[in-house]
Amino acid sequence: PTGYIVYERQKIRSEAGLFMEYTNLFGKAGTFYLEIPLYENVGFLLTYRGGAGTVRFTAEAEYQYSLKENDEYAQYTPGISYRFSSDLLLGFDLSLHDGTHTSSIFQPFLEIGKKERYSYKVKKWMYSRISPYYGIDFSSGSFYGAAAQIRFYRDLLLKIIYNVYIKADIQDGDIPENLALRVDVRGTFPEDRIGNKRFSFINELHVPLPWAGSIVIVPFVDTNLLGDNRLEFFLGGGLGVHWFTRYQDPLITEIAFGKGVMLNLRKRF
Repeated sequence: PTGYIVYERQKIRSEAGLFMEYTNLFGKAGTFYLEIPLYENVGFLLTYRGGAGTVRFTAEAEYQYSLKENDEYAQYTPGISYRFSSDLLLGFDLSLHDGTHTSSIFQPFLEIGKKERYSYKVKKWMYSRISPYYGIDFSSGSFYGAAAQIRFYRDLLLKIIYNVYIKADIQDGDIPENLALRVDVRGTFPEDRIGNKRFSFINELHVPLPWAGSIVIVPFVDTNLLGDNRLEFFLGGGLGVHWFTRYQDPLITEIAFGKGVMLNLRKRF
């Protein structure tokens, strides 16, 4: 299962779905991911990531029909990337969004470092990504922006990992409402607050259970500054349980407190 349920300002809001993942598709180290919504929406999210060696390619398609709002949304995103070395990746995505507004976005990206360490002898490592983009809303005009993040990882002791994520997102122009920045603090309903600037600072501590190495306890604290000319501060935190399957992709369950209370079921993909 995937999704969340949040209680905030005397309202209960939720999103739920089921996902399936298959690895090593076609024998090319590919990953196939399918997610189907179960509540308030019908549709699908389909992602394929494939290619071995230096060249990788992705393809994503999503369709959502809202039973509550009686509207529909679709997006299609092919992409390709080239790995120059184990710590350097360059690529681009080209996406088409079709809903209340129809828009297209070109987004190159550069990744440096790795999210996962390649050896237990490594005690400190980092990962960063920067992706400027330019888009056209075919009914209003153009828009542009950039998303950047840097992550620091530190092995403290006994395989306990401390993570710090710093993210910055900026937009300008005729931005479609469905592509506007939203609060991403766990414990707060994301759809009520939007802006064209967002700065995030996230702390996580990953503590594996000594008697069950496939289960990791993760306390976390999230902060956001979000808005347009005036930025609003958001704070959230809680506790997560990450269960690593045989493919080392964790199933995640979290309880979080922010503007409300959230139970979050998701998978890191």
